[in-house]
Amino acid sequence: MYVGMFISRHKDNKNIPGFKPRTKMFFKDKVAAAYIEEWNRFVEEGQPGEMCRFYISVDERDMEKTQKELACRLIREPVDFTKLENIACSIAMKAEQALTKKWLFDFDCQVHSQLSAFVHELIEKGLETRWALTPNGYSVVIDHGFDTREFLARWNKQVKENDPNYSIELKRNAMQLSDCETKPAE
Repeated sequence: MYVGMFISRHKDNKNIPGFKPRTKMFFKDKVAAAYIEEWNRFVEEGQPGEMCRFYISVDERDMEKTQKELACRLIREPVDFTKLENIACSIAMKAEQALTKKWLFDFDCQVHSQLSAFVHELIEKGLETRWALTPNGYSVVIDHGFDTREFLARWNKQVKENDPNYSIELKRNAMQLSDCETKPAE
C-alpha cells in the first residue's frame, strides 16, 4: 500500500489573492489512473489559476504497524473523525512505517543531457532507477541508498555551472510527483 496526496500549496500559488492551501491524503492501492476522477475534482475545486500537485509515496507502507499506531492514537487523544484518513496517512508516512528504503533525488535542472549523465552514473553503480519530469526539472528514484557525499557535491557543482539556481537534493521517505495541473483562469 502507498500513500497518495493531492496538494495545492503557497509556494506555487503565491500570486492568487486570498489563496488557501488544500491537501487531501489517501491510501493508494491502485494505479494512478484509478484516481483521475478524484484528482480532476480536486483541481476543479481550486481557484482560477491555482496549481495543484498529485504525489505518491516512493516507499510502500507497513499497514499493520500503521494500524497499531493509529489505534494507540485514537485511545490517547481526541481525534476529529472527519480528518481520520489524513491522520492515518500521516502516520503511514513516518519513516519507521516504510517497508522499502528507496531514495529520491530532486533534480532541479532542466538540462536533459545532465539528467541522462546523472542516471547513467547511478545505473553504473548498480542501482535501479526511474525518473519523472517535474515543474522545475526531474525526480529520480533509486532502489536503495549509498554514500552520496562526494557524488552529490560533484553533481551539484556540475549543474550549478549551467545555472546557479539549479540543485540536486536527496530525499528519503519521499513522495514523487505523479501529476501537476493548473485550473484554467476564468
